[in-house]
Amino acid sequence: MQYQKCNVKQTKNMEEYKMVTLDKIVKNVGKFSGDIKNHRAYERAKENVELITNDVGMLKLEETLKKETGYNEFNMPKEPQQHKITLGDISFSVKTVTTTKRPQYKTAVTQMETYLNGISLLVSQDRIIMGVAKEEGKWCISADKLLEQYELILAGVKSAGIKQTIKYEAPTDMIKEVKEIDLSTPQSGELTAENFSSYVKADTLRDISEKYTKAYEKELKSKDKIGDITPVNTRKGFKEESSTTEGVDWVYVVNKLVNTDELSDDDGELNVLADPNISLKQKKKELPFYDLYERTVYGEKKTYVGIESVYNRIHDLKDQKSITTNRTKYIAKELV
Repeated sequence: MQYQKCNVKQTKNMEEYKMVTLDKIVKNVGKFSGDIKNHRAYERAKENVELITNDVGMLKLEETLKKETGYNEFNMPKEPQQHKITLGDISFSVKTVTTTKRPQYKTAVTQMETYLNGISLLVSQDRIIMGVAKEEGKWCISADKLLEQYELILAGVKSAGIKQTIKYEAPTDMIKEVKEIDLSTPQSGELTAENFSSYVKADTLRDISEKYTKAYEKELKSKDKIGDITPVNTRKGFKEESSTTEGVDWVYVVNKLVNTDELSDDDGELNVLADPNISLKQKKKELPFYDLYERTVYGEKKTYVGIESVYNRIHDLKDQKSITTNRTKYIAKELV
């Protein structure tokens, strides 16, 4: 048995597919014929795709396969590594590469808020914290300490990690003969021939169902409508519904606080606050939403910023800019 590496590829006896997860009962809906009257198969296909995502046994198998490589966030390979496991007629392969994580900017902002909340809690308990003092009845933190903490948080969300890609190969005959599979009882996730076989069969049905759904919806778009409904027979049709969701633009929030954009010359607000070459008067003029004070620490003048004002500023930035996501789905409707 020869393993084909990265590409989706078919040989005489073997086929290779991406790996996903299923649960409960999934049935083979076949290939879309082009006739939208067969709405029951479309609805079954959508159900199949929905059943894909949360099967505990399949997720456990993925985690087991990854652990078998011996690589994790604390033990990363110096160069790409392939780890192969064969049981029966099926082989799984895990490719592990070291990669720079896509920064989780939401995590960075949330951790900064948690940090500020932690300081507020401790000082309320009369704890002494270096770099934290009270000015005009307000708890403040030195700007350079705040900047340092935020830069540490950002470094954490941008640190190197690993990416593990799982693929498998299985006999073509096994894949073609899959009619349905019952995954209502989660499997253990152990490395067994039975688990490997179930995974391959379930994944095959997922792939078929997803292709059917996409083809059916593409055909729906091309048909004439009655009002806003595309009929599939004399009594039933599907209505296309679009929805829009808005979320915080976390990149914007982060770059306003500490600019991470290497192509921009703009300083982040915390960089300005911590800059000893900018006067307190100028800082107050440029950034009036912060409560700013000046303290002499070991003979050196330092800018201190009100903790509550920083927290409020983060919340204001979260409200200033959003990201919009558009989604489309089809809803079954009875024709009157």
